[in-house]
Amino acid sequence: MNRAQRDFAGWLAAVLASAAAHLGGSDALIEERPGSWEAALVDKFVKGTVDYGDAHLPASSAGRKITDAKVRQIREAAYWGDVTQRQIAAEFGVSPSTVSDIVNKRTWGWLK
Repeated sequence: MNRAQRDFAGWLAAVLASAAAHLGGSDALIEERPGSWEAALVDKFVKGTVDYGDAHLPASSAGRKITDAKVRQIREAAYWGDVTQRQIAAEFGVSPSTVSDIVNKRTWGWLK
């Protein structure tokens, strides 16, 4: 067995990054345990791997175009109301109905 085959930390980072991508972002991994020491360690480990804005998440098997950071940006843009949902959709490369679902928490409702 060579050294690369024994890289448990690398393997674990890849598994957690893949799980985060599947769930829609790294914050989803710890959503059920906010404030716990376990969540703090997982959060630090994963975000150190994929970046704090989820910039390096692997492609999701669900084919999602949006990360948790982008959902927050969409909601913030809609909250201030200086652009339309159609304009937000064009900026993020998604449909206006996707923006509407995000803003009204029909999707990504778990994300605060």
